[in-house]
Amino acid sequence: MRSLSFLTIATLTGCASPLVGQWEGVCTTRVGTDLVDYDIELDFSKVAKGDVDGSAEVVDLNDKQWEGDVDGTLEGKDLDVEIDLPEAKFALDGKLKGDTISGDCEWQGTKGDFELDKVE
Repeated sequence: MRSLSFLTIATLTGCASPLVGQWEGVCTTRVGTDLVDYDIELDFSKVAKGDVDGSAEVVDLNDKQWEGDVDGTLEGKDLDVEIDLPEAKFALDGKLKGDTISGDCEWQGTKGDFELDKVE
């Protein structure tokens, strides 16, 4: 009976995706011969049927800060998100491995690599 109660509660409340929560890390792109780091903070608030929603903050090397909404998809361990910032979209295409997401990033035509770690 105890297992049935747990199963009922889990069904009613839904099981949270391991993606939900706060993530922090860096996207490093190449601009000319220079490497440029962008600090990224993501807060994934909802993952339902493969759709990912949340909010983000991106900070460049001059401490310029942008905030925007996150929209994307999660298929298995493959994550594809866009951060809708005022100047352009910041794209992340990576893989979820435990408490780490890593892959390719793109911002205003410059491409690079990113790695994010779950903090909450």
